[in-house]
Amino acid sequence: MSIRGEAEQVADYQIWCGPAVGGFNTWAAGSYLAAPANRAVADIADKLMTGAAYLTRVTQLRTAGVRLPAGSPGTCLV
Repeated sequence: MSIRGEAEQVADYQIWCGPAVGGFNTWAAGSYLAAPANRAVADIADKLMTGAAYLTRVTQLRTAGVRLPAGSPGTCLV
C-alpha cells in the first residue's frame, strides 16, 4: 500500500496540503520560484518573511496616519 511507503506503489503516493499549494503556485507564477526545482525551503521562507515584514510595516505606517500613495506595493493588501 502507498500509505506504508511500499516502493511498488510510488505512483500512488500523495501529499495532502489543501489549497495552500495552489495559492503558492499563483504567488510564485512568473518568478524564478515557478519551477519546482528552484524551490529551496530556506529561500521560500526568506521570501515569505520579507513579505510579512513589509506588510507589517505598511500596516504600522497606516496606523500612524501616514497616507501612502494609491497603488503603492502592499497598500491594496492591507
